[in-house]
This record gives sequence, structure tokens and C-alpha cells, in this order.
Amino acid sequence: MPRFIHLIRDGRDVARSCIGMGWSGNVWTGVERWLEAECLWNQLKNTITPDRYIEIIYEDLITNPVEILTKICHFLGLEYDQSMLNYAQHTTYDLPDPKLINQWRKKMSEDEVQLVESRIGHLLKDRGYELSGLPHREVTSSRQKQLRLQDWLFRTQFRVKRFGLGLFLADYVSRKLRIKPLQKSLQLKMNEITTRYIK
Repeated sequence: MPRFIHLIRDGRDVARSCIGMGWSGNVWTGVERWLEAECLWNQLKNTITPDRYIEIIYEDLITNPVEILTKICHFLGLEYDQSMLNYAQHTTYDLPDPKLINQWRKKMSEDEVQLVESRIGHLLKDRGYELSGLPHREVTSSRQKQLRLQDWLFRTQFRVKRFGLGLFLADYVSRKLRIKPLQKSLQLKMNEITTRYIK
């Protein structure tokens, strides 16, 4: 029987992270991936028994990695091994840094926090996160259109800057014309460039 690990992270930090990765142009659209994942989890959770899943708070994993990894290992029927945290010696990834959690408190404006909380506040509370205490904001349809346009412009500029105008246009045209072999080769090239940025 499959087992599931549901890793829960504060959606406000996820929204910020999506902007940094170039996946979204603002926090309103940046929170969509989190929202979709959490809604899918709600559906899945109703179909499986409690012994087949474990829910882990990302912030707990970052601040207490040994304790949380031990808990995950126990759930999977494995023994925790200290070498699980030796990956920083052999990869380009750093060890968890507790200073990087709750960045939304320092790096998001009040307007951005209100935008996110207006969209996912109910789920944040359901997942055990406290809301900011800022007044609830209704986001009008005209504001949503403005945010969608801002998102598209940002993502376009991000991709042009990262991949160059030529590669960006080639990718765009190959997708519109559905030229699968060209799409695959362009995607490989773009993945190669992205990997350089991550390292």
C-alpha cells in the first residue's frame, strides 16, 4: 500500500518563492501552486486511512531536521541515519537555514500579505498558520485582471533575461505550432541554463 508524506509550508512564503523562481509575477498568482496542491491533498486525504499518511510542517523540518526526519523514517518503517544530513558535502544544496522561514513577514508589503490572505486565509488557518491580523481585503475583478497582466509581463521579462530573446521566441513559436521535437530540444537547453542559475 502506498504511503504519503504531506509537506505543508506557509503559503505566503511559497508565493514569494514562486516569484523568485520566475514561475509567477506577483504573490496573487504565486500562491496558485500552493492552493492547487492543498486542495488536491484535501481530496486525497478523504480517500486514504490515517495510517497511510503523515503531515509534516516545513518550518518544523527546517528548525528540527533530526527530530522530523526521525518521525518520517519511523512512519516509513526505516531507521534514521545521521548521514541523511550529509548531502551538503556532496551536492550544491545547503543545509536547512531557519533564517529563511517566515520571510514573508519581512519581505512582503501589507498589500501583498492582504492579497495572499484574501485568497488562502481559510486554508492557512486550517493548516495551523496564524493570519497577519491585517484587515481582510476583497480583490475586485478589475484588480485580478491587472494582477494577471502583471504576472504575464514579469514572467515574460524573467524568461527573456534568463534564456535570451532568441531562445525565448523559439520556445514560444514551437509551443504555439506544437513542434514536439523542437520543444524537447529547446526544453533541454533551457533546463541546462536553469541548472547553472540554481548552482
